[in-house]
Amino acid sequence: MVQCKKCKLFVSVSKDDTVKCKGGCEVIFHRKCSNKQFLQNQYCDDCQKTKTLSPVEDSRITINPSEASGEKVLVEVNKKLEVLYKLEKKIEDMTNTVEFYAEMYQTLLQYKEDSQKKIKALEEKNIYLNKCNKALEERVQELEMREKEKNIEIHGLEMRSDESTVAVVQELAKKLDLNPNDIEDARRVGQDKLDVTKPKTILVTLRSKTARNKWMAAKKGNMITNNKVYGNGNDKRVFINEDLPKYKRQLLWTCVIPSAEATREAIVDGRSETSCLDHVWVREGRGKSDSSSFVLESRISDHHVVGLALDLRASNKDKNIKTCGSVRNVISDKSVKQKLDEYDWSQLLVIKCPLVLFQKLCVVFDQIYKDSTMTINIRDKRKKQPWIDVHLYSLIMRKDHLFRIWKAEPKNMCKRLEYTKFRNKLTKLLNDAKNKYRQTEIKKCNGDFRKIWENINQWLGRNKKKYRVLNMYVM
Repeated sequence: MVQCKKCKLFVSVSKDDTVKCKGGCEVIFHRKCSNKQFLQNQYCDDCQKTKTLSPVEDSRITINPSEASGEKVLVEVNKKLEVLYKLEKKIEDMTNTVEFYAEMYQTLLQYKEDSQKKIKALEEKNIYLNKCNKALEERVQELEMREKEKNIEIHGLEMRSDESTVAVVQELAKKLDLNPNDIEDARRVGQDKLDVTKPKTILVTLRSKTARNKWMAAKKGNMITNNKVYGNGNDKRVFINEDLPKYKRQLLWTCVIPSAEATREAIVDGRSETSCLDHVWVREGRGKSDSSSFVLESRISDHHVVGLALDLRASNKDKNIKTCGSVRNVISDKSVKQKLDEYDWSQLLVIKCPLVLFQKLCVVFDQIYKDSTMTINIRDKRKKQPWIDVHLYSLIMRKDHLFRIWKAEPKNMCKRLEYTKFRNKLTKLLNDAKNKYRQTEIKKCNGDFRKIWENINQWLGRNKKKYRVLNMYVM
């Protein structure tokens, strides 16, 4: 393999469309790289400038018979042959070297393509594993929260050498007007501290989550001290908190509000205002409603904080919705956009109370969604399709089952991937079955174009034109 003199790419004389110079250089060009003049005379620019001849013409030996003998002629010929032999040897070595590097170059190109494919596959696998890892982390956090949903922690309660932890906690429950029988277990956890005034934490396991909520509600209206439990005159406070996992506990400590250090500053009404409110930890709502709201009295520079918590889990109302062969209420996005554009939002600018503004916004959006709701009919076409047999129908039911499992936990990536993988395989099977059925129906028509077009119009959902029949009466 040699190189094209113009583009410097390796070419194969036997395979590529090439042109060779007839001059002494014997260089190779791609036919597309050569100019019109070269194609006509077959000589490159260098050979035309130096006026070199072809190797056959250069190698001619002119001998004067009257001045040279036979021995001198042989010596001269041997010298020429020796030069040609050495030149041929060098050319052969160079050819082998070029071919070797050309093969290595092709090998490197192939290795690069294979490496890129492997890298792409590894990147896709890495994305998949990251999603699975995130899903597992969420699952672990959910299990940890479920495991600790019946637990509470009691901090600062004085520790005695001969104490019964369960009895002490039951006594504390009586002080808070709570049922002592709700306590299932109580024990001190953690390491012993060098400071005697800082006792170990008491971990209390209750019998239900409702009991835990009662404990958390009872602590709000009571200031609990060691004197209230033991009657020993110790006025150090006792704190009751939720039993949080490690991740939630770290998040809680990052949401501590500093006492005096200003973390935010803004210009309000021409004056500088500072605030120390940076992060807020809000406990989940205990009510039965699907949503809850709050307004913080402290201001963040120039505005109050308004929060809204929604229950994203499926409510009992969704279970009453009929799906197959029935109707469903849906919200029209086009209607919502139109009503949002038509509403006069300037009337909300005069409201200064955040609570009133929040309630007004809720009323406005509820009314817009209510006016944009329409009822649609739902038809189940699965059993009506002739290409869906019993096996495919069972696979469809399996897909619906996986979809319901995933919708119960939308953040679970493992269940989502399992559903999407099964759905894609089922879609391919359905398309193959549909195409096979239609090919069979076309063959049954036996070349009758009228029947073929009737089938095509039926598959495309085109209604057959109805012509009015005129009855002709011959009198």
